[in-house]
Amino acid sequence: MSNLHAQTNVWETCLQLLKKRRYALRAEIGVDDDDPCLYWADGDGFTFSASNPIELLGLTAIYDDVKPAEDRAYWWCANTEPRARTEVSLDDELKEAARAEQQARQVELAALRVERPEAFRAEVEGWWAEYGGVRDTAASLGVRVSVLLPWLDELGIKHDRSTLAAQGS
Repeated sequence: MSNLHAQTNVWETCLQLLKKRRYALRAEIGVDDDDPCLYWADGDGFTFSASNPIELLGLTAIYDDVKPAEDRAYWWCANTEPRARTEVSLDDELKEAARAEQQARQVELAALRVERPEAFRAEVEGWWAEYGGVRDTAASLGVRVSVLLPWLDELGIKHDRSTLAAQGS
């Protein structure tokens, strides 16, 4: 089975889809080299902006689903079920499930580290060989960077902690 991920190699496809859907597209580049680019799509009197083409396509997909007759407050919620103020949001539910899954994976790998150290080493080294970076290896293993770092040290795998701050860890 193939997977599709929100990566820059998908941006061109998103922009072409937006153009095919007759949105007028433009980009806004910041005044400093480190400023992010903003992408804009205009259509049917509505304007959408996002930090990348994938997000922009998502915003226009909401518009295409709702097709609001006018620009009114929270028009984008028209086709969704309202939640009670006391109810947990779907976003929070998904994040909590992901945290629980990550925690379970960390416990599983910690047990493997003790019970079958060779298998633990093989798994960590295998992902490290595939990616060679702390964040990507942690993501592939399904653990937090803060959990992976001591394991890399223990296994004698050289990594550069100084790049973590720049990578958003």
